[in-house]
Formats: sequence, structure tokens, C-alpha cells
Amino acid sequence: MAAVFIAIAAVVEPQSLGIVKQLGDLIPAGNRLELFLGAAIGTITFSGSVIAFGKLSGRLVLGRKFRLFQGAPVQFRGQHKLNLLLGLATLALGITFMLTGNLSAFGLVLAWLS
Repeated sequence: MAAVFIAIAAVVEPQSLGIVKQLGDLIPAGNRLELFLGAAIGTITFSGSVIAFGKLSGRLVLGRKFRLFQGAPVQFRGQHKLNLLLGLATLALGITFMLTGNLSAFGLVLAWLS
């Protein structure tokens, strides 16, 4: 999550981190790419860590082993189509953020990848 929080801080207040000279200046494209990729990978990694913890943490509840998530993957009809749609939307919003610096595109990706 550290990468995500640093990326959010850098996108919201780039002048305080020395990325731009003054508030309102556009973040350079290379920095936008780095911030987007870092935040996207960070949120996916954190979500995977939470799921792994839930599967591996065996706790005893009333004498029986309890796991937050079961070992079998959760699958549903149309899952691959949904994954493709979300992947394409993430890519489109990433490109939008790269080309325009639109904060809404950055925020939307962080919201649904979390």
C-alpha cells in the first residue's frame, strides 16, 4: 500500500515532491506512467495479499479450524468477459491519465482495483 499512497500524494500534490514547479502544472508523461503503474500494481498486490492471508490464516473457532476464505477459487459465469472488460477499462483510463493528466481516471482505477 505504500506505493499506492505515495502515488496518490504525488498526483494530488506534485509540487510538494518536486515533480512540478508550481501547483497547476501538468505532471510530465514519464512520471504519470510511473505513478499509474505503481499504484495499479500496488493495489492488485495488496488485494492478493489480503486474500492469501484469509486463505492461510487458520484460526480455531469452537474447536474447529476457521478460514476467512476457502481454498477453492471463486468462479462465476461470465468471469472471463468481466476480467477482459475491466482490463480494457483499466488500460483505457491509464492511457487517458497518461495523455491528459485527468485525476478522475487515476482515481477510478484505484477505486476498482482496490
